[in-house]
Amino acid sequence: MIRLNYIDHISPYGVMLREVGRIHSPILGDILKLGYNQYQRVLTLFLYTPEKYFTDFSTDAKIENPWNQFTNEQKNEMTMFDILTANEEARSELISGLALFIFGNLEWDEKYRAILIDKQVDSKGNASIGGFVNKSNYKTVVQVILQLLDIADDDMPEENPKFKTEKDRLFWEKFQKKKKEFAKTKKGDPNLELPNMISLLCTFHQSLNYSNICALTIGQIRDTFSQLMKAKQLNIAEMNYSVWGGKYDPSQWIERIDKKDENIGG
Repeated sequence: MIRLNYIDHISPYGVMLREVGRIHSPILGDILKLGYNQYQRVLTLFLYTPEKYFTDFSTDAKIENPWNQFTNEQKNEMTMFDILTANEEARSELISGLALFIFGNLEWDEKYRAILIDKQVDSKGNASIGGFVNKSNYKTVVQVILQLLDIADDDMPEENPKFKTEKDRLFWEKFQKKKKEFAKTKKGDPNLELPNMISLLCTFHQSLNYSNICALTIGQIRDTFSQLMKAKQLNIAEMNYSVWGGKYDPSQWIERIDKKDENIGG
């Protein structure tokens, strides 16, 4: 899996991905134009596995889970790209979601079963494209997007691998079942949800407000929020030190807030 570094998270230009082009963290203004609920829906699609997708679909529609009717061979071959491009409505939703993260104009091409990026046709009818998203690279595109949004590795979707034996399949399914049970016990912190971060930054940051914060990317908002929290913690530590003394390292303010073992240079 492609691993992003600190600068990738806060850069408005994102990263260049072969065959696709630039993938970037979306700016807040584009998310609000799309609609925050639809943005959350897009993230849900990116986090789906085929099994989870059909399970949720059957629950909402109050029907028997179609996933249980597929053969093992069908389950092995099925991907989220196949599901999300199966009809025009699903393709439209997927393309609008990907457009938040991929530079360029996106459109579906039925012949190649791919989402083409910046397709152009010259006067002679010859077509050229800037990139594409298809069945072979969709998983990589989603992994990069989820990393830009600071989604943990454990929360990233893992589609069914191909198994050599039925014993391997049973072992993998048993492991996935335990993983799902553990995931149910994890609860997200509502204090770290995007609307609350926006409100706090506009209230306490010295220069950010509701008239300019929409120009920041989600990565920049999350990073600024983390730095603001750190600054407030350091201010408290400084006040305690000035009154009570004790141990205090003034150089703490330069300590990185991202992973310590990451290569700063890239």
